[in-house]
Amino acid sequence: MSFLDDLAAAKAAVEAEAQPKSPVLPIVVNKKLYEMVFYKASTEVWSRATVKNPPRTDVPLDITNGYNISGAARDISPECGRVIDDGVEITLKAEDWAGIWKVIEPAAARKIEAHVWTLHELEAEKGIQTAKKASKPRPVSRKKSG
Repeated sequence: MSFLDDLAAAKAAVEAEAQPKSPVLPIVVNKKLYEMVFYKASTEVWSRATVKNPPRTDVPLDITNGYNISGAARDISPECGRVIDDGVEITLKAEDWAGIWKVIEPAAARKIEAHVWTLHELEAEKGIQTAKKASKPRPVSRKKSG
């Protein structure tokens, strides 16, 4: 297969398969337990969020990644995050997400940010490593003739 054939096949597979998502994450709002889930953003949306959020100079993980992980996760929330209310996934407006980030506990915010980062960065890196392993030529075993 040529590169363009592989690209067309990959695009078709992405459109056909279920969108990757985070585990269901608990949050507390007004002393009531809710759940949320994040879907993987498109490359364009994630790239825009990372460029928009430069690394904080006092956060080693930001410096390592080259962007503010918290800021990027929060920026994509309106597009990729869903609150689960009575078993139904609800898409919220940007101003509602701003309210969520203000009222949830810091530990819940860090957990959400970590899952969003994993979905967009760690899982992508795992995919690259898997592809590298699959494309390595396997050694040919040679039997001695007797």
